Amino acid sequence: MAVTAIEFAEHCRRYTADPVNKSKGWILMEWKDEYQDPGRCYVGMVIKDVRVIGMDGVMCDVSVCWHQVYRVPVLCFVAYYEDGTLVPFSKVVNKIRMPDGVSSESPILGQQPEAVISQGPHPVTDTFVLHVHPCETQSSLECMGVGSSSPHYLMSFLSIAGPILGLPIALCQPTPAPVPQTQPEIPDTDSIP
Repeated sequence: MAVTAIEFAEHCRRYTADPVNKSKGWILMEWKDEYQDPGRCYVGMVIKDVRVIGMDGVMCDVSVCWHQVYRVPVLCFVAYYEDGTLVPFSKVVNKIRMPDGVSSESPILGQQPEAVISQGPHPVTDTFVLHVHPCETQSSLECMGVGSSSPHYLMSFLSIAGPILGLPIALCQPTPAPVPQTQPEIPDTDSIP
């Protein structure tokens, strides 16, 4: 099931409010649309200066935002060398390796980088970015049994798209509160007839 913009914004707020995710560098981001729909605000998450696994000296600024057409999260990034020079698309695709040892039915992780990484306008800012193409996101989440109302919707999405860049993702579920143990009632033997 696709996620609405409102549901996605709430998922972002919850994810970035978690102390573990905050400690890893995830922050809530709001973008104002001053061109197409003045007054409209988009919510997403960003993390800056992520070192890309398998690409020495390459950093990424990453954003996760809602894609209006596919109605799913999309992971966008700008890859650059430590001196600030942008890394060409062909070099990113040739250097990124899908995670080893991932045995997943996920349509995203089951493909080669050149089939997953695309280039184009950021869905919110319209600036040129690279992104994990959102066309298989919905089916990947469905393979995991994750729906838009799941409290771990974004963590599930990041566990699919994040390993491509080596993003810092807390893959542990919050520990549920313990269920109080009730003692079985033992009848008072004095009151048994």
